[in-house]
Amino acid sequence: MDDASLAQDVAREVAELHKVFQAWFRGEGPRSLDRVDRALAADFTMVAPDGTLIGRAHLMADLGNARGSRSIDIAIESQGLIWYSDGAALATYVEVQTQDHRVTRRRSTVLFRRTGGARNGLIWLHVHETWIEPPLR
Repeated sequence: MDDASLAQDVAREVAELHKVFQAWFRGEGPRSLDRVDRALAADFTMVAPDGTLIGRAHLMADLGNARGSRSIDIAIESQGLIWYSDGAALATYVEVQTQDHRVTRRRSTVLFRRTGGARNGLIWLHVHETWIEPPLR
């Protein structure tokens, strides 16, 4: 696997999963979280922009309750592959969320495991998000 091919797989996976999130929050598309469920490792963890550590079960429950909860646009910018080794990849991207004419940005770092049967060949192991532009209070 060369780094250009892996970088393309990472970029595609990040973009596709965020399109699923956008549709879910808008109440559009499939009425199940199967795509998300298959994408996240059993021991997936996430550090939210406020520093909260969130496990897979908590994230899936929160998402399950959020279908149709907001009209949001999600765009992905500045994607890059930071590091990779046999079976693992570390990447970064900026997630831009627009809701009610408000824009927030967060820089995310994601750790993937290469898995043959997964969509785009990647399973999400861990995400760490940091505010660039936090929401106005």
